[in-house]
Amino acid sequence: MSKSTGGIPIPLFVPNVLGYIRFLTILASWPFAMTDPQTFLALYATSYLLGAIDGPLAKLLNQQSFFGTQLDILMSRFATSSILFAVLKLGLAVIKDEWERMEFAFFFASIFLADFVSYWFQVYSSYLLDEESHVTPIKILQTILWILKLPGIALAMNAMAELYVVDHYLAFFPNHPLQVKLVTCECYGMFVTAVKAGLALKVGHNVAHLLVSAVRIVKLDVNQKNAELKRQ
Repeated sequence: MSKSTGGIPIPLFVPNVLGYIRFLTILASWPFAMTDPQTFLALYATSYLLGAIDGPLAKLLNQQSFFGTQLDILMSRFATSSILFAVLKLGLAVIKDEWERMEFAFFFASIFLADFVSYWFQVYSSYLLDEESHVTPIKILQTILWILKLPGIALAMNAMAELYVVDHYLAFFPNHPLQVKLVTCECYGMFVTAVKAGLALKVGHNVAHLLVSAVRIVKLDVNQKNAELKRQ
């Protein structure tokens, strides 16, 4: 088993252990998703907060690793997909109009798929190509991705996108104290605007990553075809 310079196995680095706890926390939240939003969201928020601190903690403890980075990304997708599936299940159970059900399901399923497909293409293109492939000819996308990866912007974007889904989740429990406090808050209108903007940025971020990864793979195809022509 790979070890750090301090002799600690990489899977047992503190940030990676937090990743395992996140996984268990998300699993523990599922029995409450349909009936107890307060407990479900408390466990979901715990997982999200652990995900927010594991990166800085890895730097502080000098326990950064590729395994840890991938684990963190995977757990973030797992947490997001858990609440998205809860929203989908509640929506399909409550919404009676067939067309509205289809629109609702398509919208939230698209958010889920954009997140996972974007991540898969990033990993796949990085695996296929060398470090030079991270430079794409689409300069505007490079600029957009660089801006959205800035720590403060990335954190705010991800938080607002998650809160957008949380807002829709709570909407299925109109009489719950959490939902009542939220919708009666004076700043609720600003909150809705902010979370919509956060979701739009997150989806745009995923689409930009998908396009960049697609360009990398096309570039690989072109290089391989050119190499074959030279050998003929």
